[in-house]
Amino acid sequence: MWDTNINNEIYNIFAKIYLFFNKIDEVKKILLNDNYNFIELENIIGIEKLDDIKTKITNIISKDKHDSNDLQYLLEILLIIDYRLAVKINNNKINMSKPLNTLFSDEIMLFPKYDNLIEKRSGANISFNAKFKNILPIIIHNNIKYNVLNHYIDSYESNKELIIAAIPMQNNIINKEEKYLKSLEKAIDEGANILISSEYSGSSELDDKIYDNIIKYPNIYFLFSPSYNNEGSNITKIFYKEKNLIKEAKYQKHYPFTIRGKIVEDIKYEEPTFHLFHVKGIGIFSVVICKDFFSPQTDDFIKQTQLDSIFILSMTESYSEFNSKSSDVVRHKRVVLLCNDCETCIKKNLPSPVFYSYYSKKNGVDKNEISSWIDIKCDYNCSKNYCYFFIKLKNNNKQIVLSDFNHKVG
Repeated sequence: MWDTNINNEIYNIFAKIYLFFNKIDEVKKILLNDNYNFIELENIIGIEKLDDIKTKITNIISKDKHDSNDLQYLLEILLIIDYRLAVKINNNKINMSKPLNTLFSDEIMLFPKYDNLIEKRSGANISFNAKFKNILPIIIHNNIKYNVLNHYIDSYESNKELIIAAIPMQNNIINKEEKYLKSLEKAIDEGANILISSEYSGSSELDDKIYDNIIKYPNIYFLFSPSYNNEGSNITKIFYKEKNLIKEAKYQKHYPFTIRGKIVEDIKYEEPTFHLFHVKGIGIFSVVICKDFFSPQTDDFIKQTQLDSIFILSMTESYSEFNSKSSDVVRHKRVVLLCNDCETCIKKNLPSPVFYSYYSKKNGVDKNEISSWIDIKCDYNCSKNYCYFFIKLKNNNKQIVLSDFNHKVG
């Protein structure tokens, strides 16, 4: 089969065709046939030589008008490349972290992804993107620049539940690090796969202690440590599992806090870099820090990658902006989870340090719900030994839904 060719040539073909499809009428994409016998299709296309295929593709794309047969042929090429990539992914015969294409890199990045149990549902170009189970295309817009780093986490294909622990911090208590580590240990012992905390509550020393505590736990997918200011950068340390090893990365805040257009947060910020976490059999996730949630780069990144969930580390005095923005995000059946700083919550009398927004359907009607402070309120009794919010998400008919939400203190 011609997809064994070197120098990413096959994926450059994919990029070329995808960019063409990206510019044609969306209706034409929707009308393309969805029923394929991949073995039969692969045999038919596999008979043709690669050079002949490239010539045929160039001739089709250069036409002024395209009939359904032309479009169908191009789509079939894309589907077979995507189909064959699954074999490489499953056999660990591909670099998962780098873009697949070497041409058209100023217009599009193609990343490999797992075919997850929880499918993508709606949003920008989803009727077309949903056809591809193993390739994630990211279009590069001239006026919206950002980088993407991919992380791939093996999980069981039969895993139908995610367990998330949000551990809020309070800066004005003496033993905040000890309390965090105790909360971390309790949450992991209870089965937490994903852990998130608040903004400006951590330190590099705490990060070292976190690593020492989590390295012995196999059930962790990824952890976002409490962020802190490090030489003018507001960063969260990311710990994630890859091939049963704990690896590290960091997310740097790129959108400083402003009041009436004036920057009041003393951090340096650069072209943003986003992290994508592909959990095999479950979905795709990412993280931002506070006001980054509202940046145009974040908005474009969320829409293009079709995230299942986005996690926010925050120190905010109000949830109103996050509520409004989350309503748009979860309309495409994604999850938004924010973990706030307790001291700020107490100061502004916020009912909960955890803001949780998710998509639901009641009585056959689509509805966005905010469940954070409605169901569970916090008394901010910070004399307790540990405190965390426990959120269980399950796969219900290939859609992430909330199955449990508890405040754990003791």
